[in-house]
Amino acid sequence: MRQQSYRKSLIIVALAMPLLISGVAGQQPSASAAILPVEVSRAPEFYQTGWFYCLCGAALLLVGYAICRLQMRQLKERERRLAERVAAHRQEVEQVERKYRTLFNQIADPVLIFDRETYRILDFNDGVMRVYDYSAEELRAMTPFDLHPAEDRALVELSIDIRNLDQPFTYTHVSKYGRRIAVEVLTNETTYEGRPAWITVVRDVTERKEAEEKLRLSNQRFELVASGSNDGIWDWNILTDEFYLSPRLKELLGYREEEIKVSTWSSLLPPEDQARVQAAVQAHLKHKTPYDIEFRVRARDGSYRWFRSRGQAVWDEYGTATRMAGSITDLTDRKQAEGELTDYATRLARTNQEWQDFAFIASQDLQEPLRKVITFGERLKVVCQETLGETGHDYLERMQKASARMQRLISDLTDWSGVTIQAQPFAPVDLLQVTRTVLAEMKLRIERNDGRVEIGELPLLEADPAQMRQLLEHLIENALKFCKPDEPPVVQISSRAKKRDEQGRPALWCIEVSDNGIGFDEKYLERIFGVFQRLHGQNEYEGTGIGLALCRKIVERHGGTITARSQPGQGATFIILLPASQSAAAEKSAAATVSK
Repeated sequence: MRQQSYRKSLIIVALAMPLLISGVAGQQPSASAAILPVEVSRAPEFYQTGWFYCLCGAALLLVGYAICRLQMRQLKERERRLAERVAAHRQEVEQVERKYRTLFNQIADPVLIFDRETYRILDFNDGVMRVYDYSAEELRAMTPFDLHPAEDRALVELSIDIRNLDQPFTYTHVSKYGRRIAVEVLTNETTYEGRPAWITVVRDVTERKEAEEKLRLSNQRFELVASGSNDGIWDWNILTDEFYLSPRLKELLGYREEEIKVSTWSSLLPPEDQARVQAAVQAHLKHKTPYDIEFRVRARDGSYRWFRSRGQAVWDEYGTATRMAGSITDLTDRKQAEGELTDYATRLARTNQEWQDFAFIASQDLQEPLRKVITFGERLKVVCQETLGETGHDYLERMQKASARMQRLISDLTDWSGVTIQAQPFAPVDLLQVTRTVLAEMKLRIERNDGRVEIGELPLLEADPAQMRQLLEHLIENALKFCKPDEPPVVQISSRAKKRDEQGRPALWCIEVSDNGIGFDEKYLERIFGVFQRLHGQNEYEGTGIGLALCRKIVERHGGTITARSQPGQGATFIILLPASQSAAAEKSAAATVSK
């Protein structure tokens, strides 16, 4: 187009130039240059002058210039439109390229494009860099074989040309830092920038392989457990009604593999157990209540064995149970042992009760002859005072002291055996009032020892009033008895809430009885609570060795505990934990018994 415009402009200039030259020289143009429609010799004089020819040439030049400008403007407009179309096309190409790159990089799996002849990597998405930890520059200098372990590369190179491209292959790849990755590779032919190439999609299946390995090991462990465990394993496919029992369970029952099915399983249970088991299974399947039940199963020899079965069902998305599996434990030996233990416990309880009854009755029966011995000893001392002599008086005094000790021992033994025999119903007890009553009765003893008893806040709790009195009496008497020779005894009684219930009320009280006496070594802590156990001789401190044992028995009857803290020469603190309510303590004890 531009060459045609130049050609037209040159033709006009070639026509105009002879006219201009002739006009400037004052000559008529040659015949070859004559372009006027009239003969010059016959034209007016003006047409025969040089100015005429100059004007004609100038007019032709102006016309040529105008035509040239017009065509140049048209040419530039065409070029501008062409440039805009080219730019728009380039923008579309770049946009398509960006979309392709975005989609390419958004593919979660690594994708590689490599040359079909040289195997050089030509392109890749971001997943390749993320999985293998290589940079873009490093990947462009590599081949796919570099992603395999060194020991596998030769085999991979040999197999790449003969494998079926439509079938995925599983390999082990290695990242830049040596991390081994289990991958599944699918390769297809493609063309990249006009060159034949391969496109490979790599899927990281490391987690799947690990899960498969765990599943394999789990199945292996299951088979080992099912074959070697004393517990039986059962699996019920509810949809197909298929029932699996481990060999161990069938061995215990003596049945063959084909003799036990879900349809015949219930017939092996006694009628009274069938309804319970079926109800427990249906409750678990419908309401998802825990399935844990004990029942009997008839063995092949006709005997019955006790079993405990626990299981868990699987529900689909519609809430329908599809499968149920669990374990079954043979309880036969344990049930027999429990029966024997129950019989033994019953006999032991009966024997213990008989012994306590005997101790109580014996202590009561011994009181009467002992009182007579003491009474006649007193009369003998008065009536025969002059005839006994010094030796007789010594024998009589020893007899009276022994009788007094025997009386205290029988009295303490009566109290100890009466904790259960003469127990009273639990009732609200104000420990502060009980303590004040005890102190009033022991006033002379306290004053004789020049002692002092300090009472803090004491709780109101549910207990046996008489036994609470005995408990505090023995603890205070114990503190006054084991005092230091050169220091008046000081006894402190206090309490605090150890635990509270959901409403914030005290549920467990801690009562402490402290003294400033001689104390004891804590290695004898258990010994001091034993019956007839003493840390000191009779000549040092009087007593029968039953007082603290009686305290422990009273506390345990109330569902509590008693212990002590002490050091030699540093006094002692007896710590008693008692529940505020005996009904709550009974419920807790019952729950503990059931759990055992």
